[in-house]
Amino acid sequence: MKWDQRVKQLRRDGKYHLVIQQLDEIMATSSGNHLVLGEIGLCYKRIYNYATALYYYNQSLEIESTAQILNRKGLLLAKMGCFDEAINNFNWALEIEPINKAIYNNLGIALDETGRLNEAIIAFTNAIGIDNQFKEAHNNLGVSLDKKGNWEESISQYQKALTIDNGFYPAYANMGIVFRKLGDVNKARECYDMALSIDPENEDVRHNLLQINFIAV
Repeated sequence: MKWDQRVKQLRRDGKYHLVIQQLDEIMATSSGNHLVLGEIGLCYKRIYNYATALYYYNQSLEIESTAQILNRKGLLLAKMGCFDEAINNFNWALEIEPINKAIYNNLGIALDETGRLNEAIIAFTNAIGIDNQFKEAHNNLGVSLDKKGNWEESISQYQKALTIDNGFYPAYANMGIVFRKLGDVNKARECYDMALSIDPENEDVRHNLLQINFIAV
């Protein structure tokens, strides 16, 4: 088995320590293989060694710029709170793969985090334009619309996500937040109850439900 395939398999099996233990051997034969370097970077990310992960992503990109590694680097940078750099990497990735729904969704999340809501809405809309069954993008679009105060449009997006997957609890939880803002406590409670029926351990939803129960009293 080639090293890029072996490293990928070890990473998928969660055996990150084996990759690191064999790093010298891997690099001795595959230091110029951008696929191997990208997989090593992802292994380091999985063990929360972000600086080393970033190093290997950059090494991979120096050999060949691929949308996959740019997307992974963008996700890592976002995890590190470097949203502007993440946005640059997602945009670069989209220049290579302009119809990649996942990258548009990731771009939208980073834009939303920096308050660039109009751009985030465009990114999520592009993701949905590629795949109108992309429930996460519908949900994320709902979040950005909520932040802009477009509550009816926000609810519509959450409902679309639930039409795709009626067990998608984030849409119930987020729709509950919007109904609470609209003053509809009963619908908000229904949404929170549905979210908790799917994910009973969700503390954020429990907290929100407790708050509206106090309001109702």
